[in-house]
Amino acid sequence: DRLRPLKRELEQVEKRMAALTREKQDLEAALSQPLAPADIAAQGKRLKGVDDELAQAEGRWLELSEAIETASAA
Repeated sequence: DRLRPLKRELEQVEKRMAALTREKQDLEAALSQPLAPADIAAQGKRLKGVDDELAQAEGRWLELSEAIETASAA
């Protein structure tokens, strides 16, 4: 089945997106609490990295979804 690798990667991307979303929520919760300035900087930097990685994963998810849809229609 030629769709199997695409579906497998899609599943991996979905798992990664879920993990990143959980991490983002944890970081946002941590940043809502009183923190030392160095901790705020570190948490903020990690939050930016998580946001960037999540955006990349979402883009890949869209690419895979479209590829699966196109291949299924063919």
